[in-house]
Amino acid sequence: MSVDYKMYLQNDILTKVDRATMSVSLEGREPLLDHRIIKYVAQLPREFKYDGITTKKLLKDIVHEYIPKSMMDRPKTGFSIPIYSWLRNDLSYLLDEFLNKESIVASGVFNVDFVLEKVQLFKNNKLHYGTMIWKILMFQMWYKKWLV
Repeated sequence: MSVDYKMYLQNDILTKVDRATMSVSLEGREPLLDHRIIKYVAQLPREFKYDGITTKKLLKDIVHEYIPKSMMDRPKTGFSIPIYSWLRNDLSYLLDEFLNKESIVASGVFNVDFVLEKVQLFKNNKLHYGTMIWKILMFQMWYKKWLV
């Protein structure tokens, strides 16, 4: 938990929350990160925080008194971006523009046949790992902007 406080929160989650809220002119607040609460909870016995199955046990026990369990006991969704959906819909034109044979040859970095095959599989709904396509696309866009 100490590593989370010192590394993961400030270098990952809080940065993402801050950027997301600022992008729509909101000010985010994280009341449970008040130093007094953290200091108090750090001194509590481990069983109050984790019972071998449930994390954030004390918080969930309190919250379940006020909010239905069905609302609180759902899987985490994280902060991932909807790359797959973007590439299938709103940004699909970028695949044609930057991941065509001429653009791939021009950068000289990727195996043309490999990339074209993966793009075609993606377009045909047979490649569900959109992250690879996204990374190649981002490189190709960067290359065209800065090196051409």
